[in-house]
Amino acid sequence: MASRVLPLIAAALIALALWTRVWILLWPAAVLVATAIVYLAGAPRALGKRGDGTLAWWAWLAWAPLLGYMRMLHELARSLTGEPVANQVADGVWVGRRPRADELPDGIAIVVDLCAELPEAPGVAAGRGYLAIPTLDAMSPTPAEIARAVDAMIAAGGPAFIHCAFGHGRSATVAAALMVRRGDATLDDVERVMRAQRPRIGLNAHQRRALAEAVALGEATARRIA
Repeated sequence: MASRVLPLIAAALIALALWTRVWILLWPAAVLVATAIVYLAGAPRALGKRGDGTLAWWAWLAWAPLLGYMRMLHELARSLTGEPVANQVADGVWVGRRPRADELPDGIAIVVDLCAELPEAPGVAAGRGYLAIPTLDAMSPTPAEIARAVDAMIAAGGPAFIHCAFGHGRSATVAAALMVRRGDATLDDVERVMRAQRPRIGLNAHQRRALAEAVALGEATARRIA
């Protein structure tokens, strides 16, 4: 969807720039076109998110209009929706939006960050496990990445905080895989179980497919080990 809509918005900005001669509008137009290409290529790391949760210096320059827009949406969600930062969807499994360090529940052993379009907030990764798997909005990590995140959360041996930008899709996909692996829910009912605690959770078709493939991958790996 983004790969189709973003060029249309870019075209509107280009037309507006030509009409008004406000040439600075060409910058966000170019960024929107580039973002559509990133979606088409399935290349979330092109946004510059690094393994420690920070953004590369060049990303702040190249993607500034996108980063500013996403930060604005994030702050509006924080201020206006009334939704908690996170909810515990199963014992020791927290799903939420990008948190500040002081918003993390006590005792979190590992943070899994699925947000490609925003850096991790300062202090969130300090003193605990941290795994960044940059993933585009409305998309999903690969099944192998989901399985790697599940393995990391189990190995951490304590509560996990899984987040994307808003805590509804990407993060819920990974949390669902963990819950199925642990036996907290089945693949058929895991969304319902999570939604009982965080009602706005909703996986799209792409995310459900990746989840099913990740669960199958985990089961195949367990059989080989056995």
